[in-house]
Amino acid sequence: MPNVTLDLVSIGAAVDVMVGVSEPLRDALAKAGKPIPTPINIRALIDTGASSSAISPSVVERLKLEPRGTVPIHTPSTADAPHETPQFDVCIIFTHPRLTWKIPAVPVISVNMHTQGVEALLGRDILNQCLLIYNGPGGDLLSRSEGPTNDACCKVLSDST
Repeated sequence: MPNVTLDLVSIGAAVDVMVGVSEPLRDALAKAGKPIPTPINIRALIDTGASSSAISPSVVERLKLEPRGTVPIHTPSTADAPHETPQFDVCIIFTHPRLTWKIPAVPVISVNMHTQGVEALLGRDILNQCLLIYNGPGGDLLSRSEGPTNDACCKVLSDST
């Protein structure tokens, strides 16, 4: 079980990830002879208050993603009335010298977060597979992968420990 220590930044616990089309979509595009959008590197904020992960509309545009549908979301500003938002399937890859972790297909919502300085939020749908220790006084975040709970959901690709 590898440990990964990351520095906290001014916006909090942020990590660099690669986001691409989901593996099932990538396979379908390849089979149809269509171009496959190149995964992009983005900054993601670890958000334990978010039940689901999100990407910005600009990521949706760059990857040419089509929504799989909509889902109702509740935020402090929506009060009791949920807000319908598009949902997309993506592949998320975490890379670090000690660990590469790939989630081949994860549903995400599209949320404008340009004022946050990030292009993605990693919610509890992803974080529930990790042990995170937020060390404010030490200025770092320790992430410990508990390993895949479902091989279709995530898999540890390499571990240099």
